[in-house]
Amino acid sequence: MVIGAPLYGRAEYLPGALDSLLGQSFVDFAVVALDDASPDRTSEVLAKYGRRDPRLWWHRHSRRVGMAANWRMAYELAVRRHPEAEYFAWASDHDLWDPCWLEALVAELDRHPEAVLAYPRGAVVDGEGRTVRDPWSFETRGRAEPAARLRAAAWGMRAGDMVYGLFRVPPLRRAGIFRPVLWPDRLLLVELTAEGSFHQVPELLWWRRFAPEVRVRSAARRQRRSLYAGRTPLVARLPWWLGHVLALVRKALAGPAEGRRARLVFAGRYLGVVATFELWRWGLRARNRAAARVIRGSPSLARALAALERRAAAAGRPLKLLPTAVTHMDRTGRRTAPAEAHPPTGG
Repeated sequence: MVIGAPLYGRAEYLPGALDSLLGQSFVDFAVVALDDASPDRTSEVLAKYGRRDPRLWWHRHSRRVGMAANWRMAYELAVRRHPEAEYFAWASDHDLWDPCWLEALVAELDRHPEAVLAYPRGAVVDGEGRTVRDPWSFETRGRAEPAARLRAAAWGMRAGDMVYGLFRVPPLRRAGIFRPVLWPDRLLLVELTAEGSFHQVPELLWWRRFAPEVRVRSAARRQRRSLYAGRTPLVARLPWWLGHVLALVRKALAGPAEGRRARLVFAGRYLGVVATFELWRWGLRARNRAAARVIRGSPSLARALAALERRAAAAGRPLKLLPTAVTHMDRTGRRTAPAEAHPPTGG
């Protein structure tokens, strides 16, 4: 198997990342690292580790190409250099892996040929290694119908975390790698739902690091700046969901005639799912604004509404009366209030 590591500007965390990645109990793998013209010591660190471990091959771009292109190139170069690889994973320059991470994911895919992606439970840590988000759970195991997998993934996945899992190479190649849209990792995983199921191993084996400057705020602007080094593609200037649908339609029309209708149906289903989700988010925001106006300046009313919510939850009938953050997709496939909208693409 082979790991592609698109890197940029995290030299202070890179030694820890490489130590944990190269220290896996499963040793039969190679790492292809691409430094996107980092302005720090990233290449010096790579050179040092490359001399120490022959499994690591690295290259530095002469100029920055942007995260989307670097992720595609990391995949393409990795599988070109290791065409025998059955499995592929992306890695970063700032995260941490448990020594059993790769062994557990390889075993999961070996046991379950219907799975196209395996990933562990993961937590988020800050620049100092303190946990800022607890582990989460989501998978599409047991859903045989692609439409069911699509609905569940569109509502429930954490694409920015799951994209660091272990993929089967053939379905990953068919799905497409980081198209020129916003949140290309999310679109990639949506396309993979047509290929098979996503499996999560129950152990906590991965820690994703968010430095303060990459926390989600004005996410679309941050995505465009990090994904594209030059001019932002026109489709990436559109709302994320519209760009995704257009990319799926273009893929359906550009592909072979055989299966075109099925690909167009898939794009239509995705449009229905994301349109419903966006309408729900709009309604939730409107309800939040109305609720905030009502309870502003009335702590007693806020306490009464909170008490009603607790009673409803205790009775098994959850009820939301207080404003709710509209920032994260429900990871169970149910339409509940999310806590963090599309986590930022890693890298």
